[in-house]
Amino acid sequence: MLEELVCVTRLVNHLLTLFSFQVAMIQLAYCCLFGSFPFNSFLAGFLSAVGMFVLTVCLRIQMGSQSEKGAPNKLSKNRAFLEWLVCQVVLHFVVINFIG
Repeated sequence: MLEELVCVTRLVNHLLTLFSFQVAMIQLAYCCLFGSFPFNSFLAGFLSAVGMFVLTVCLRIQMGSQSEKGAPNKLSKNRAFLEWLVCQVVLHFVVINFIG
């Protein structure tokens, strides 16, 4: 049961990373093709997607069970998730304030 939960969590993590990367690439392509008239809106959306991608990759690295040298991870998984959640809230608060 626990292994199924870990597999589902990893799958959701991979899908979230892939989704945020695709959103950033779609926004960049749209900006290149059609222009970036409301530049603040484009920049806020693009930085939100890229920031979410970076934070999710960092969460994936922190959630790894052990490092390459075999030393146990110093952070607990709950603390890593809480830090990710707080950083997501701060990121999206900054993005919303940047839009105006």
